[in-house]
Amino acid sequence: MIKQQIIAVIGRKNRKHSPAPYMGAMSVLAIIASALPAQADLIPVTYSLTGVGIVQSATDTTLTLTAQASGSVLSGDPGFNAAWNPVTYSDEAVLDLNTGLLNGSFTFTFADGQTLTGSVFEDNTAILASP
Repeated sequence: MIKQQIIAVIGRKNRKHSPAPYMGAMSVLAIIASALPAQADLIPVTYSLTGVGIVQSATDTTLTLTAQASGSVLSGDPGFNAAWNPVTYSDEAVLDLNTGLLNGSFTFTFADGQTLTGSVFEDNTAILASP
């Protein structure tokens, strides 16, 4: 008797209670959710880079600088470290010779091709004041 009831429920043609529309909607939501960028979390790291900086251009009051480097980024998580490394780094920034402040942007490119971008800000007044 139980087998007949299960077969009868499975064989129903009534789509009123079919899970198909819900499964379709959930699939669409899953696709949308996977396309949205994830919220970043704070992960303390240290990094070690080796590279070169170049003065791209200069005026009486500014220096435009670029840098290219490679190295490693280390966190407390060996899994992250293995996935991230090695890294490459690049930046472009402008040093204001009147204020000693350097502003620009940087990009870290991780081993898997993902990137992290951000702002560069340095106070170089002590360097400009030195002989």
